[in-house]
Amino acid sequence: MTELDTARREHEATPDAGAERERAITGWAPLLRLALRRDRIMLPAWIYGIVLTVVSTASSYQRLYPTEADRAKVAASASTGALRAITGPAFDLTTVGGLTAWRVAGLASVLAGLMSLLLVVRHTRAEEEAGRTELVGAAAVGRYAVPVAGFLVAVLANVSIALLTAAGLVALGLPVAGSSRSAWRSARPAWCSARSRW
Repeated sequence: MTELDTARREHEATPDAGAERERAITGWAPLLRLALRRDRIMLPAWIYGIVLTVVSTASSYQRLYPTEADRAKVAASASTGALRAITGPAFDLTTVGGLTAWRVAGLASVLAGLMSLLLVVRHTRAEEEAGRTELVGAAAVGRYAVPVAGFLVAVLANVSIALLTAAGLVALGLPVAGSSRSAWRSARPAWCSARSRW
């Protein structure tokens, strides 16, 4: 027997890392469908609440400050230290998109992060505390299928928030690039909070 034959037999005897990972998440799709079905009321409420907050703020600024001169007055009043501490630095307050991003980007990020955190906890820790994870684990479900399904619920919710927010801002007549960037920035921190609970 040559060294090549020995190496080949050892390689065939060791489990494939890809197959191990695949077995570890077996069954995530039915669990994802179950989680989405269980959240059919709560999830749209969170998503539409966050999206409507951003889009209604942009719509209000379009009505309240229709000209650049009106927005320049807001920009002048935004330089106070107290307002900067609450809302953060302002970048371009001469546009409706800049005003909207300045006022609600932080709020939308916090709300999306809170939603993601609560969703992942609901579909992982709460299920474990109720004993349902052990029942699911007795079936042909991989070790990481439950956390993967919970994380994917949060990811889908955040992608929905980003897409709907961008579509709403573009429908108001704001530039596509700025609307997309603002929507992505609002949903992006939520992914980190969802991932930290997994």
